[in-house]
Amino acid sequence: MKKTVPALTLCAALALSACSGGSTPASKASAPAASSTTTSAPTPGTLVEGSSFGPRVRAAVLAARTAHIAMTVTGMKAEGDVATEAGAVREHLTMTLAGTPMEMILRDDAIYMRSPAFSVGDKWIAARSGGTDLMSRQLQPVFTQIKGLDPAKQVSSYVVGSQKVVGQESLDGVATTHYTAHPTEAEMRRTLAPAMAGQMASVRLTDISVDTWVDARDLPHKIVTSMKVNGKDVTTTVLMSRFGEPVSIEAPPSSQTTTAPQQ
Repeated sequence: MKKTVPALTLCAALALSACSGGSTPASKASAPAASSTTTSAPTPGTLVEGSSFGPRVRAAVLAARTAHIAMTVTGMKAEGDVATEAGAVREHLTMTLAGTPMEMILRDDAIYMRSPAFSVGDKWIAARSGGTDLMSRQLQPVFTQIKGLDPAKQVSSYVVGSQKVVGQESLDGVATTHYTAHPTEAEMRRTLAPAMAGQMASVRLTDISVDTWVDARDLPHKIVTSMKVNGKDVTTTVLMSRFGEPVSIEAPPSSQTTTAPQQ
């Protein structure tokens, strides 16, 4: 293998997309559209409690079941389809990690990765929960995080704390309300599954701010999170669209998969 992808980097990608909607409907099954119930646009300067705002956004995303996301975070870009159903998470992303392209599929208890960084030709490297090969061992924290994902909780991880209404803005022709919040480190940590919380125990999170753009159906179209991680500025931007559209997320055939070479 030319290089090994850090487990925490992949974990971040998985967690980010799960926060944004997750992934899991039956193959090409049409997902039900999000509720048509709308909420009136609040007045700029209004404070909205996270205890009411979070559940509304969470319910809207879960009702949509599928979405397309585009994410950027320091050292990484990713785009693809995600979906949630019955607490399960699946997704298909193409990404760039530290300048290296990668394609990733998450289904059930397996993560499939394909990249020129791996010395396995055009095959997918399969990492499995409980697997004993190199990549499976490296990514066990990711599988633990996935198993601990409650999509209902993860969706709201970006909308914790009190929200202040900034105003109404249009994003790609969609009318949205812009909210801003400054959650505490403790509030952000409470959104992490135990395994991920353990991995992040020595990481200091400060100067946290979250801006969320939500439409009249409470669907989030843009989320920008910025913070200092051990004193280093990190900004994450998530764009969401195509809510409720059918998606197909299939595992590669076994003939096209392999395990990571031992180092």
